Amino acid sequence: MNIFFKSVLFSLTSFILIGCIEKNQKDITVSGSITDNLSGQPIENAKVTVLCWYDAGWEKLDYESQDLMTDPNGLYEVTFKEGYKVIVASVAPEHKKVMYQLNTLSDSRIKVDLELPRDSISKNTAVINLKDYILSDVNSW
Repeated sequence: MNIFFKSVLFSLTSFILIGCIEKNQKDITVSGSITDNLSGQPIENAKVTVLCWYDAGWEKLDYESQDLMTDPNGLYEVTFKEGYKVIVASVAPEHKKVMYQLNTLSDSRIKVDLELPRDSISKNTAVINLKDYILSDVNSW
């Protein structure tokens, strides 16, 4: 084989192998608790939004979003089919919104506990769209 043919074959093999590397974890479960940062008490019915980013192939990244509320113990849990990055945001009446981003998933079970700071001005959480809050912050990076 001549050198040109060997280099082309090596380049094609490398391209194929790199393209086959799976970036996404499978069956991602994100769970955690939402608590008051002063009292440490769980916050029932806190609004939680979780975005799970995944590699959709051919250099296309996308996300799936889930909105939920915490249970009486301030706990939440959601499962996604696949992903490589997770962002969790939460807000509750009389509390400020908080966001946490995990850029690399080393396991399919992710625990994200958030402590919400108090804010006496914030009374109505129904109008707060956490997904827009997350995406506006992500776009500023």
